[in-house]
Amino acid sequence: MMSSMHNSEKDLLSPATNRMNSFTSVETLTRVTLTCPESSDSRGKLVLLPDSLQELLLLGGKKFRITPAKVLSKEGAEIDDIDVIRDGDHLVLLSTEASRQS
Repeated sequence: MMSSMHNSEKDLLSPATNRMNSFTSVETLTRVTLTCPESSDSRGKLVLLPDSLQELLLLGGKKFRITPAKVLSKEGAEIDDIDVIRDGDHLVLLSTEASRQS
């Protein structure tokens, strides 16, 4: 039988985006920096991580005025699951056209 304490600990250790911390009743927000080498705006954008990769692509598209197709880590690894993104990560957006070239 699993205790409610065990479930709470699991939730706190989970890499998911924005959650309520059951111990302090404070929402933990995950912030990431988005960049887009194809955009004329070369500055990074600090944003709150949405709940899905699709929402992240839409948000990035609005911020940089592109149609992003891929999310990469700053080291170049392709990200295909929102749950692997952590607070403070630097993410790179690539458009559909750039994705075909890589």
